[in-house]
Amino acid sequence: MNTYQPEDTLKQRGKIAPAELLQLYAAGERDFRGAYVTAGDLSHQDLSGANFRQAIFIQANLASAVLVGVNFREAILNGANLNQANLTLANLIGADLSEAQIRGANLTEAGMRSARLRHADLSEALLCDTNLNEADFEGTNLRQ
Repeated sequence: MNTYQPEDTLKQRGKIAPAELLQLYAAGERDFRGAYVTAGDLSHQDLSGANFRQAIFIQANLASAVLVGVNFREAILNGANLNQANLTLANLIGADLSEAQIRGANLTEAGMRSARLRHADLSEALLCDTNLNEADFEGTNLRQ
């Protein structure tokens, strides 16, 4: 008997709309590795524990989202809106956050080693125990 598995669709398609991502997440799916999340609104959503390793989020709106423990390792988040997001314990190692808006976000204990933060806005972000070794801060706003 051939039963439908949400992850099968994701692996075949690659691209995923925010509404579909939320449906899959609500159904228990957490593995979105390599997905291309099309432009859309994911603000104020709870996606804690999801795996977005090497995923692509261009111009995504994740403002005020709860992203505790999310794996964004080597993900592309160019121009993403992460203002006021909770990224506590998130893995952003090697992620590209160029031109991202991360104002007032909680990055407590986030791993951001080798993250690309060129021209990103991290003003008023909470960076307690955040690993920023080897991160690229060219043109980054770090005002507190």
